[in-house]
Amino acid sequence: MIITLFILALISFFVDVTTLYIYGYHATSMLLCVYLYTLIYLPHQWLLLGSIGCLLYTQDVVIFGHAGIQLLYLLPLTILSYALSRVMYPNRYQLVITAVAAGALQALFVKRFLQGYHIDGCYTVETIYGILIGIFLISLIVRLSGLLGNRIRV
Repeated sequence: MIITLFILALISFFVDVTTLYIYGYHATSMLLCVYLYTLIYLPHQWLLLGSIGCLLYTQDVVIFGHAGIQLLYLLPLTILSYALSRVMYPNRYQLVITAVAAGALQALFVKRFLQGYHIDGCYTVETIYGILIGIFLISLIVRLSGLLGNRIRV
């Protein structure tokens, strides 16, 4: 299962970079969706989370030209996820809460304040919906491939 998620992370990295070069701007956040899914459902797989984090760091350098911008909102998301995991079992609600926080932090904090883009509320909502759709697609891929049944296997 770890190998499958890592391959899915590599494919997501190449999808994100390819859409950057096709459209001219960062259009998808599939690698972030894989990171959030792994963070919620496999929180103790440190090697997998670290390798996806390295891919996110590399994607950060490729897309923004700066190193470490995504780490400014990945660290609070990771802390939020571990705080929520102490309160509730890993479920869709925890995934949705973390995805909404990721979309809001990515749109408002990174794009607006750090990069200086003029962002309105519609872009923030579109970013959140895009991350939610990406996470549910990854969840569907994982469930259809038979990696997770009705319970979590660690």
